[in-house]
Amino acid sequence: MLLIGVDREFLVKICEALRRYYEDYTRIVPDLCEDISQDIIKDFEKNPISILNYIDLGTCEFDNYSTTDENIPVINLSGDCAWSGDDGVTIAAKNNYLLYVGPWTEFNVWTSTSNEMFID
Repeated sequence: MLLIGVDREFLVKICEALRRYYEDYTRIVPDLCEDISQDIIKDFEKNPISILNYIDLGTCEFDNYSTTDENIPVINLSGDCAWSGDDGVTIAAKNNYLLYVGPWTEFNVWTSTSNEMFID
């Protein structure tokens, strides 16, 4: 999975937040993680963007915005990830600022505030 048009430095920030989500999930529920590939972190250390191979983003949220915000780039994607089963993953960003990375949630990039621990 590749996020076309996303600056590489910002893409790495997203991947670092995904790693924190993975590490926290495996720490909290290790018994549910026994069948997860142990290569996720090893691959990440070689190439941080490789963690995107372990997620499958299939839902795009298109939140209402005002015309004054129409040129502000946003990402609001959700889907499955190899480590969290039914919890899935949501990645939300606005104007190259990461707002949320964590379990699947309804997140409006224009009105929600970030309080997720996986952000930097």
